[in-house]
Amino acid sequence: SEETYYYICPLANLEYWLAHKAGLEDACRELNVTPKFVGDDGLDVDAMCAVIETALNDPNCAGIVMQANFADAYEPYVQQAYEKGIPVCYQTVDGVDGSKRLCFLGTDYVEYGKIMMRQAAEATGGKGSVIYSNALSAGSAAVEDVTTGIKEEIQNWPDMKLVAELDDSSDAAVAATKVGAALLANDNVTVVIGGQSTSAIGAVTAIKEAGMLDQVKVISIDRDAATLEAIQNGEIYSTVAGKQYTEVYYGVKLCVVCTDAENSVANIGLLLFRQLTCVQRNIARQRFHDFLLQTGRNEFCVIKLFKAQFKNQMQCNFSCFFSSHRDTSVFGQN
Repeated sequence: SEETYYYICPLANLEYWLAHKAGLEDACRELNVTPKFVGDDGLDVDAMCAVIETALNDPNCAGIVMQANFADAYEPYVQQAYEKGIPVCYQTVDGVDGSKRLCFLGTDYVEYGKIMMRQAAEATGGKGSVIYSNALSAGSAAVEDVTTGIKEEIQNWPDMKLVAELDDSSDAAVAATKVGAALLANDNVTVVIGGQSTSAIGAVTAIKEAGMLDQVKVISIDRDAATLEAIQNGEIYSTVAGKQYTEVYYGVKLCVVCTDAENSVANIGLLLFRQLTCVQRNIARQRFHDFLLQTGRNEFCVIKLFKAQFKNQMQCNFSCFFSSHRDTSVFGQN
């Protein structure tokens, strides 16, 4: 049908979004509605607001799934969507308190940061100086939360010190240059934490050029091909990845339920999934293959039912956080 469900994202050229696009397309195919994956190649608030506005002006737009990368700036558009009867599901990164979004399905990025820091401690025996690289100036809530998690967790490791925080603008070349300079400027660096997959790939380049692969470990985030290849090659120690496919897939289905005029009050079966997955080096080839094929749809731990109402009735406003440490699976180290 022409009824269209959008996924909207920044940095849209990154491989990271392939799982999101697959979740959108699979859900829309099953429901016989039209998927539309759009975004901006940068991490710019004005450009992203323009993309959202364009979607809202589409007469066929029936729902939007996206991350609240710039929550304050996005909220007027979420309010506008609410008034038009277009549900917005936030995914991975939630919006402002009291947002008019339909729901939030996602992962606690503070916990991401804590897990990355614990992986850094494991890789180094809990000793040495830490360099952290991320798109620090982007104003993204996810970046801020990852940073918070790292800084909170490092307090548990008295023999480790955060000596450099680098703004790499989500650019591997920028990360390589800045990490290289930080390696020269600081003594006893034992690990670099990359807050974006591009940050970690840039760090690997810098460490190689410095001839320090045997001295400095790298911790990454997400599961793009370059990151997984670097793990197999022993250049990245581990990466932390969520199940974004699942979040988008169910986000679309919740939007569809809430725009169905004949089903404005519905029981929604929502699967709560184990979300955070650490993938460590030395992964056997078959296990690597299995990991790449995972969608997460069969890894539920509990089913909850909610009553949802939307158009001209009440806001369906529930959140599901997939974030506890006990839900973290460790792959590898066979």
